[in-house]
Amino acid sequence: MSGGFNILDIIILAVIAGFIFLRLRSVLGRRTGEERPPYDPYSGPSDQGDDNVVSLPQRDKAPQPEENEIDRFVQKGGEAGMQIARLQLADRTFIPGRFLDGAKAAYEMIVEAFAAGDKDTLRMLLTDDVFESFAAVIDDRAARGVSATSSIVDLRDATITGASVEGRMAEVTVRFTANMISFVENADGEIVEGSRTQIREVVDAWTFTRDIRASDPNWRLCATGEPDAD
Repeated sequence: MSGGFNILDIIILAVIAGFIFLRLRSVLGRRTGEERPPYDPYSGPSDQGDDNVVSLPQRDKAPQPEENEIDRFVQKGGEAGMQIARLQLADRTFIPGRFLDGAKAAYEMIVEAFAAGDKDTLRMLLTDDVFESFAAVIDDRAARGVSATSSIVDLRDATITGASVEGRMAEVTVRFTANMISFVENADGEIVEGSRTQIREVVDAWTFTRDIRASDPNWRLCATGEPDAD
């Protein structure tokens, strides 16, 4: 039948759409009461604070030895190593190296989606409560008639700084250090904040959560903030 889709085309498109949806759901939960949107270089001072199409971790293949070496992935000199060891006793699918790989991918996706005002992507990556706080900042930028751009030039470091298990729920906190370019344009395309060329360092502490008794292996972003001082 020329000029239209046949049934095979429709099936193929449905499979592709389903795959994309599942990947977007494989994302980084739970409200802690201290949520705030991620660092927003685009808004001036305000009363708000600063911040898988990823499956964390994968269950379908055995980990490499280095992926399970806790000391390679945790903050030195703290309790994170022991906390991760306790988490692994409760959730034997948790593999530190794979978790961090997924967390880094999620970090980049969320930062760039937040800057771009991409609510559809954020809604799939965040819990409802966290999404609402992100969306409020996006709506404020739209009301002021400005558009934002944020690009991660180099995600320099990602380190696990803490973990906990309470009942069914596990949480893992990651400290990210990234070099970014961020700027804001007004309706006339003029730069009103930031720079198209200046690279600045941003440090965030993000917490991811998961129901470890659920069949769903995906972690969700449940809190954002600044890391504790070293």
